[in-house]
Amino acid sequence: MKRFSEQLKKKSETIRLRASEKAELQSRIVAFMEYHPLPATVKSVPVPKSKVVLEPYRLIAIPRAYVRSFVGVTALLFIVVIPTMAESAIPGDILYPVKVNFTEEIRSTLSTNSYEKVVWETTRLERRISEARLLAQAGKLTGATEAEVLAAVQVHSDKAKQQIESLRTTDADGAALAQMTFATMLDVQSSVLKSDDSASTTEGKSTVALASVLDAGYTEASSDSSVDAVSVVRLLAQLEVETTRSYELLSSISDSATEQEQTDVRRRLADLESKIKTATDDTSADTELVKKELRNAWTDIQKLISYMTDIDVRNSLTVEKLVPAVLSDAEKLAQSIQKYELANTQLQRIKFGAPLITEQDIVAKIEPTIPKVADLLTIATTSMYVNIDEAKVAVDEALALTESMLTLYQFPELVEMPRTDEVAATTTIPVDDTEGSTTASTSTETTE
Repeated sequence: MKRFSEQLKKKSETIRLRASEKAELQSRIVAFMEYHPLPATVKSVPVPKSKVVLEPYRLIAIPRAYVRSFVGVTALLFIVVIPTMAESAIPGDILYPVKVNFTEEIRSTLSTNSYEKVVWETTRLERRISEARLLAQAGKLTGATEAEVLAAVQVHSDKAKQQIESLRTTDADGAALAQMTFATMLDVQSSVLKSDDSASTTEGKSTVALASVLDAGYTEASSDSSVDAVSVVRLLAQLEVETTRSYELLSSISDSATEQEQTDVRRRLADLESKIKTATDDTSADTELVKKELRNAWTDIQKLISYMTDIDVRNSLTVEKLVPAVLSDAEKLAQSIQKYELANTQLQRIKFGAPLITEQDIVAKIEPTIPKVADLLTIATTSMYVNIDEAKVAVDEALALTESMLTLYQFPELVEMPRTDEVAATTTIPVDDTEGSTTASTSTETTE
C-alpha cells in the first residue's frame, strides 16, 4: 500500500495542467465569484501576521543588452570619469582620497623597474608640493593640512630612497642618476615655494616649513658621494636620451609656453650640447673633471625638463633662474656695461642720501661700503676689455652691494636721482679704444 502511495505521489508530481485547461479553470472560478458575491454583512477578518500569506514574487526579465550597457557605464564612471575628476583634487576635497589611494597607487604598479618607480615617487612628491601651493595661495594651508602634506612628502621621499637603494644593488650607475634627479627635483620645488611673496608670514599661506624640509632633503641627497662613481659612458648615453626627450617636450609646449620661453629653453639646450661636446672632445682632460661637468649637465637638463613639464615651475621661476645661460664674451661685455651703469647710478644715489641719515648704526655700515663699491667699479673699468670675467665679478659684487644698501636701509630720499642743479654727478663708463686697450671716458656735470 505504501509503495502504491509513493508511486501515486510521484506520478502526480509529473501531471501538469495545459495552458488551455488553466485558462478554462480560471474563467470558471471568476464566473462563480461574479454570480456568488459575498453578503454585505460579511466583514473582513484581520489575519494574524503569522498566517499572512505572501504573494509570490514576480520575475522581471531584463534584456542582456541593457545589463551590459549598465555594467559598461558603471565601469566607465568608476574607472575613467571619477579618477579623471579626482586628478585636480586637493587635500580636503571629497575625491582627494581617490586620487591618492586609488589612481596614483594603480599608476605605481605600472612602473616596471626601480628607476621608473623613483621617477614616479618623485612626481608624486611634486604633486604634493603643487597642492600645498594651491592651498597656500587660497589661504587654506592650515597647521593640520600642512602636517598632512609634510607627512605625504616624507612618505614619497622614503619610498624614492628605498627604490634608489634597491636599484644600487643591480645598477649602480642608474641609482646615481636617480639620486641626482631626485636631488634636482627637491632643489627646484624648494625654489618654487620660496618664490611666493606671501609664503613667509601670512597665516594659512606660509610654506616655510615645507621649503625647509625640501632644503634638508636636497642637502642630504646632493651630498651622497655615490653619484661620483657613475661612468662617463653611462652619463653620455643617458644625456643623449634626455636631450632628445627635452626637444620633444619643447615641441609639445609650443601652445602653452610663450615664444620667449621657448627661445630661452632652446638656448639652454644648445649650451648643454656645447658643454657636453667640450667636456668629451678633450681626451687629455682629467676624467673626474669631465664627469663633474657631465653631472652638472645632467642636473641642468633635469631642471629644464621640470621647467617644461611643471606649469607651476614655469609660472614661478624664469629659466635663467634655474639654468643660467652660457654667455659669449660679447654678451658678457654688454651685460657687464649695463650692470656697471646701474651700479654707478645707485652709488650716486647712496652718496646723495647718506648725509641725510641720522641713525648712527646705519651710517657705520654704509660709510665703509661706499668706497668698497667705488673700488669695485674701478676694477671693472680697468679690466672690462682685458679680462671680462674679472670685470663681470667686480660689477656683480658692486651691484649687489648697492642694491643691498638701497633695500635694507631704505633711503626715503632716493626715490629719484637728484637733479643736476642740486648736486654734481661724475659717471665713469668704460669704452674700448682703437688699440683694444682699456680706457675710460669721464663726463662731469656741474651746477652753474
